[in-house]
Amino acid sequence: MKASHKKKNKKINGFIEIPSEIFSQLTIQNWKLSWSPPEDCTTISGALKARIRIHGISDAVKYFNITKQTSRNYIDLSGLDPKLNGLERYMATVYVIREFMSKENASAYKKIEFETPPTGKT
Repeated sequence: MKASHKKKNKKINGFIEIPSEIFSQLTIQNWKLSWSPPEDCTTISGALKARIRIHGISDAVKYFNITKQTSRNYIDLSGLDPKLNGLERYMATVYVIREFMSKENASAYKKIEFETPPTGKT
């Protein structure tokens, strides 16, 4: 993101606004989930961090849920605790947030369904 696209966080009544931006180009490669900044940089009104909610889809992991946050544009799925199982289907929902303690916009997100690679363990 270019420096010209950065703006200070807007505060309304002392609270940081809930972002309306959506990250673009979610991709999964091996154990890495990554994304790009919003395509329309004119909507960016503050710092961009990500909240990632992952839940299991396959029967063996259907009760799996985890939430992680990062200021990077990726997350290493192999480093999660609890760990993701190999060869299972999951859904990741990625939200833009302003601060790690702030709320995400429940209607502004990107989702990606993925299958994890084999773990190499038998």
